[in-house]
Amino acid sequence: MLCRSGNRSAKVTAWLLANGVEALNVQGGTLAWDDRGYPFVVGAQA
Repeated sequence: MLCRSGNRSAKVTAWLLANGVEALNVQGGTLAWDDRGYPFVVGAQA
């Protein structure tokens, strides 16, 4: 799961795991991802 800061996605990940769904959370969200210089694309892709 992924969201801007990682807080909402952490809650959803915990709920999914508690309900038997395998899930992972990106700690720190897209903010941390961008801070580390990892690539990502914003907007619709053709």
